[in-house]
Amino acid sequence: AGEIPDIVIAHAARLVELGQEKIQEYFQPIIDHLPMRPEMTESGFDDPAGYLNTFALVPFVIIYNRNLVAKNELPLTWQELTGDKWWGNVAAPFAHHVVSKLVLDYVKYYFADQYEGFAQNTYFANSPQEIVIAVDEGRFPLGIMNISFARFSRHKNVDFIWPQEGALCSPQVITFKKNVDKNLLAVAEFLMSRQMQEFF
Repeated sequence: AGEIPDIVIAHAARLVELGQEKIQEYFQPIIDHLPMRPEMTESGFDDPAGYLNTFALVPFVIIYNRNLVAKNELPLTWQELTGDKWWGNVAAPFAHHVVSKLVLDYVKYYFADQYEGFAQNTYFANSPQEIVIAVDEGRFPLGIMNISFARFSRHKNVDFIWPQEGALCSPQVITFKKNVDKNLLAVAEFLMSRQMQEFF
C-alpha cells in the first residue's frame, strides 16, 4: 500500500510475501550488475531473475539472561526449546515477524510432533527491541533474536547461544522501484563492495 520507495531494503521473506507477479510489477531486475560472493551464490542466495539482491544474512539465535540461567542449564539446541522445561519461558517477537516465522517453520518441519506445544507455550509479543529488554530485565530467561539486537541490552545481562544446529538466517535484500534513477544503483554497489561484505 502507498507509494513504492525508490530503494527497498528488507528481509527477503517480506518481499516474497508479495508474490512474483507484484514483485515484477513494482520492481526492476538488476542482472549482471551486482556481483555476489561465490559462497553466497553456491548456497542458493542469489535471485537469477535479479529482483531480490542478497547483500547480507541476518542470523537469529537464542538469547538468555545471565543472571537467570546457569551455564550448565543453557539450552544448546533449538529442539530443547520444544521441551517442557522451557515452555512459557521463551519470548519472541510477534508471530508474524520474520524471526518468529522462521523459528516456527523450522520447528514445524523438524519437530512436527512438538510444534503445537512450542507454538502455544512461547510468548510471541512485542517488537524485537522489546524482547531484548524483557530478557535483559529478567521477565523472561530466554528469547529468540538476531545477534546484533542482542548486543544492545541496557543492563548488559543478555548473552546469546549459537545453537548446535546453527543459527536460523534470513537473507537481507535490496531491490529498486521500476524506472529508478540509475545513479541510485551506487547504493547496492556499495553494499556489495568488498569493504562492506567483509564488514557484514
